[in-house]
Amino acid sequence: MTAPREKIVASFNIHKGLPFKARLLYKTPRGVNINVSTWVGKLMVRPDVDSPTVLHTFSTLDLNMVLGNGTIEFSMTPAQTLALAWEEGVGHLVIGPTSDESSAIAFFGFRAQFSTTSVP
Repeated sequence: MTAPREKIVASFNIHKGLPFKARLLYKTPRGVNINVSTWVGKLMVRPDVDSPTVLHTFSTLDLNMVLGNGTIEFSMTPAQTLALAWEEGVGHLVIGPTSDESSAIAFFGFRAQFSTTSVP
């Protein structure tokens, strides 16, 4: 039995040429941290929801996404942000105890709006 997917709306602005860090909190409705530190995850940024094109990938395997006790963190180096060739995208995050999305235990997804700006 698969747990229901949660929808969370978030918005991130990535400044080209500067480090990027973002953190989402993952808690129960009562505010208790949900420990996902042993889970795996991936967030793929695409031009739009239905696009097969992947603009950028954050993942626990690439170490630019870290799952913790109630936290999901994303990061990019200044060189990575400077190399971004897109200005807007939509992300879909999937995390779970294994990399198999059809796993029987809680995976969830959310949509996030990403934008990039050049730093003067």
